[in-house]
Amino acid sequence: MKPLNIPAQPNEVYKGKGWVDMGTFLGTFRVQSQKIVYPTFSECKEIAINNNISTNKEWMKYCRNNLHLNLPAAAYRQYKEWKGWDDFLDKQQHYTYNEAKKILKKYNFQTVMDYAKAKKKEVLCERCPNTPSAYYKGRGFISYADLFSNGKKKKIYISISYIEAKTILEPFKLTSLSDYHNLLKSKKLTKGITLPYSPARTYKNKGWKDWEDYLNAKITNPKDVHKLWYSYDKARKFMKTTNIKTRQEWRAYCKKGLKPDFLPSNPDKAYKGRGWISAKDWFGKE
Repeated sequence: MKPLNIPAQPNEVYKGKGWVDMGTFLGTFRVQSQKIVYPTFSECKEIAINNNISTNKEWMKYCRNNLHLNLPAAAYRQYKEWKGWDDFLDKQQHYTYNEAKKILKKYNFQTVMDYAKAKKKEVLCERCPNTPSAYYKGRGFISYADLFSNGKKKKIYISISYIEAKTILEPFKLTSLSDYHNLLKSKKLTKGITLPYSPARTYKNKGWKDWEDYLNAKITNPKDVHKLWYSYDKARKFMKTTNIKTRQEWRAYCKKGLKPDFLPSNPDKAYKGRGWISAKDWFGKE
């Protein structure tokens, strides 16, 4: 209950008598986001250095504990002068791209995840950036394969139009989506040319009609659409790669057009009598 000696509308009562804002009145020092006036980039940088702040987490904690200073916790979003946390906190600069290549080669990293895990476990020193692709952009970055010196080369593909794809597929006389995906995995296509894994999405508004037209296959019975779907077991294996765990996430996945053509929108109905067990089994919940 409000004390009797405190007005219900302090902004009106104390207007012209010392009123600043509600945040100051309540002692929280919070200000409406659209009214906040932040210090300049140089001023924030000086505050960070003078308070011996050495990490972004320490900076965010300092901002929370000093709300009256109106410091931006997400400084990287606020300033055009932003060059990274190391620059902001005046820390030792990262390795150059070539220096990093020499150092990382001995770790034999194969993926970005391998690198991220090494950073998290502090196997790599602070001079190795958290996100190399961002830090070394414009500073020599080519690819992670080049940075890790793991011998992998980025594949260069030739873009294929819908009509060209149909022409390429015609001699293969494909009759199902499974045939199509087996073709993609084979070495029968001309080297350097690739066809999309999900052509319905790739060629949307670019000529796509349906699978019958794309494969030059005659699917006369609408019920034969299940021939384009993976088997239940194969579909479940693919589902594990999506990390979808609920019906809501699945519906959103389908609505965004991310669902591959080899999966049905309603798996419980599509796989009824063809392997369906339960939603829990479909989503891979243990």
